Amino acid sequence: MVTSLAFGFSSGLTAALVNRAFAGLGGGNGGIIRTAVAELVPQRELQPRAFSIVPLTFTVGSMLGPAFGGFLANAATKYPTLFGNSQFLRMYPYALPNLAAGGLFAVTITVCALFFRETLDSKRNQHDLGLRLGRALMSGCQRRKSHLASFDTTSRLERTPLIQDALTSLHSKNGPQRANCQQAKDQQPQPQQFSWSEVFSRQSQINLLEYGMLAMHSVACDQLLPIFMHHPRADPTTTPRSPFQFTGGFGIDSGRIGFLLMLNAFVGIFIQFILFPPVAKNLGILNCLKACALAFPVLYILIPFTALIRSPGLQQGIMFVLMVTKSLLTIFAWPCSTILLSNSAASPQILGTLNGVATSVGALGRTIGPAIGGVMFTVGLDVGSVVVPWWTVGGIAAVGALPVFWLKETPDTVDTVTRAMPPKNNSNTSEVAADDDE
Repeated sequence: MVTSLAFGFSSGLTAALVNRAFAGLGGGNGGIIRTAVAELVPQRELQPRAFSIVPLTFTVGSMLGPAFGGFLANAATKYPTLFGNSQFLRMYPYALPNLAAGGLFAVTITVCALFFRETLDSKRNQHDLGLRLGRALMSGCQRRKSHLASFDTTSRLERTPLIQDALTSLHSKNGPQRANCQQAKDQQPQPQQFSWSEVFSRQSQINLLEYGMLAMHSVACDQLLPIFMHHPRADPTTTPRSPFQFTGGFGIDSGRIGFLLMLNAFVGIFIQFILFPPVAKNLGILNCLKACALAFPVLYILIPFTALIRSPGLQQGIMFVLMVTKSLLTIFAWPCSTILLSNSAASPQILGTLNGVATSVGALGRTIGPAIGGVMFTVGLDVGSVVVPWWTVGGIAAVGALPVFWLKETPDTVDTVTRAMPPKNNSNTSEVAADDDE
């Protein structure tokens, strides 16, 4: 939030780059989110649905964020009747969209602080002042629910036999809530120390390699697509010397490119939330990832030849089909890779470490991939072939497909550990945590 606000008040390129660099240092939330999802949903049959929600939110954000940013940026010039007299917005033309982003950050931080519970087993029942404040704020809305729960507890106590065992005696001495709290603490797994070889097992290393390669070629493609479509069309009077010697693009403006990208994002939402979970559940996570890994190189090899289509409408239609295909492959590949990485963990206690390293590896891939794509696009124009950058990305995807075939669909470690834990009391975790806070 702070770096977003600071970016809006940047007065030069140097300040903007410094603020973005600090934003990158604090951009590890992706690993935290994936870890929390893995700990909240340990059941293998529910993982495709759960892990599809996270990229769905990113897709929606990537659609709405640029739209709101473009709408609010340089407001004093765009909307002179509303903001024309604002010296502040004239001095900082990009402050308004970043202030809006900061407001969204503030809402997110507040909601998480007040209502989101710790998912790590070793810290799940620790005192949390934010949760207590959230319960106090919501107490009026939950009054009826609490009344029904109290009535149900009283009914159970009335049916309790007079002759009780040692655990029930503890209930009668200290109260049922204290006993539940103590039992939950006794069942709480103790933190263990793991060596680096246990954290980075062979399967985890292969998963991380595949994860980085996927980030590299996927983001490189995303960077090349708008450049390729904006590049001027080839002269129709000239005939290519060979099927690979042409430098033309689509020659369409940024508005048309943005429209195609927006339509692609809408289709991606449908694929992400409706299509991916049942297909992944029926075919298997690893099989889906293998199919995507094999299809990526073929897709990248075909994309540059759309520039040879003479009809602009047909050209853009075929490109849109290829864009949707790329979205489908990406939507399937990312959650599958994340699920396999989470399931390769030797223990739930190292999920945070693995996902943190995966975030760094993915960031490295997203840095190297576009750099290679941009350099090869320039090289391709110099040698007279726009095929060069796309086939380079295809080669990266082909190399990235190799580690997938050494992956194994390991048993769900998180689910296995969860099933091995002693059965919990009938009181749910939230009630125990609430009692412990009291």
